[in-house]
Amino acid sequence: MTLIHESLPSELPDALLSEFTATRVGFDCPQPLWDDDTSPFVLLEAALRAGGASGRLVRLVVAGGVVVGAERIESLLGRRIPARIRDAAARFAASTGTAAAAFGIDLVVDDGDRWWFGGATALSNAPITTPRRAPAGGS
Repeated sequence: MTLIHESLPSELPDALLSEFTATRVGFDCPQPLWDDDTSPFVLLEAALRAGGASGRLVRLVVAGGVVVGAERIESLLGRRIPARIRDAAARFAASTGTAAAAFGIDLVVDDGDRWWFGGATALSNAPITTPRRAPAGGS
């Protein structure tokens, strides 16, 4: 089932549809405050509340329906990305018609290793590169 027209692979659904889809594909979704008209990031704020004071914000980059750079994220977090999160990311991409696009999935990881869905962000199609350092000793 595709929730977005195939001709728009770089578009992501709005927050309400993202939350609905994320719940259906296996992400843990906290209850957002939908009546808060002042917040542009209701899903992320809900995930941050659910993750508590020690929750860690993680953005997984998904391209072609696969989490990219997972080993780096795992080394920074000091824990593995659960298979169910990788699977949910692939199902989210397929369900939203973004399997061919690159996008980020924001998650907040709490102390109990629960990965709270905080939304999805379209990423540019530009290649991801490592920033270069300025040369030592200026001229």
